[in-house]
Amino acid sequence: MRRFLLMAIVFMASCSKSEMPYEYGNVRLSIGHNSSVIVKSATEEIPGTYMISTVNSQGESVSELNGEYGTIKEKDIAMPVGSYTVSAYNITKEEAETDRGVQRFFGSTSFDIKAGELHQASFTCTMENARVSFVFDDSFKSIFDVENAENPAKVTVYTAANPSRKIEYTKDATLSEDDPQIAYFNVDNSDSSLNFTITARRKSDSADKSYSKSFALQKQSWYKVTIKAASNSGSDEVTVNMDATL
Repeated sequence: MRRFLLMAIVFMASCSKSEMPYEYGNVRLSIGHNSSVIVKSATEEIPGTYMISTVNSQGESVSELNGEYGTIKEKDIAMPVGSYTVSAYNITKEEAETDRGVQRFFGSTSFDIKAGELHQASFTCTMENARVSFVFDDSFKSIFDVENAENPAKVTVYTAANPSRKIEYTKDATLSEDDPQIAYFNVDNSDSSLNFTITARRKSDSADKSYSKSFALQKQSWYKVTIKAASNSGSDEVTVNMDATL
């Protein structure tokens, strides 16, 4: 599981009220991070450029602490005394679901600026979405024509939160980090359901069959889904085995 350590070091210096209408402090933002994560024994680099977003206690954006980290780091920035929430992310939710998607990392913390005091805040950015891959088990391949030229087996996947984005899996995932049979899905807090439909042509009678399943996603997870099948008295039973790696 990838962790990104964000260190916000806040240096405070009080100002004369004759100079400013409010008491101010100087903020210096410094980020240190571990730039890799171990997932399935493979090391990956963090995708994207980290952005910083800060709001005050009224939910108003603080322009001095918004933007690319590279333009903010190690600078002393004057801010009024008060409470703030700072966040960091590598890509937006929308960008995370472009095409087959990419990993999204996010972290946030709140801190108070007090005149004349030194404050240090830190937090960890973690993976906000889920990775999903599918494999057709040999038992499934013995009953269904997985590589049929006219109607190859496939899995169509979408989340309840974004049903218009449908991802198709047509081949076994190799489980390598750059496998095109892997996709990423945002995890919605209100409904985290991942729905998928398996379609394949049965070998015995060339009938096209369809089976639907669903399960709940969790953040920071890789769901390695294995599709199996068994034939019992002329009826087919399709089962799904799932290994979720956190």
